[in-house]
Amino acid sequence: MKYEILVERSNGLTIDRAVAKLRARYRRVARDNQFDNDEDLYELFLHTFTRSFGPHNWYLGEQTLEGFRS
Repeated sequence: MKYEILVERSNGLTIDRAVAKLRARYRRVARDNQFDNDEDLYELFLHTFTRSFGPHNWYLGEQTLEGFRS
């Protein structure tokens, strides 16, 4: 989250506007992705976290990894 706020700040937004933008983004993600279980939500969180280290970092949950392998 800090990384995303810093990105928005570097785009010229105030902290309040950056937080509001991110809050709206994550509400939209939560609404669009009606998670069936905690594993899907956990995967989304870890994927977002690993992407903060670089654009080529990914976290794949067990089901996603199995789908990727096949």
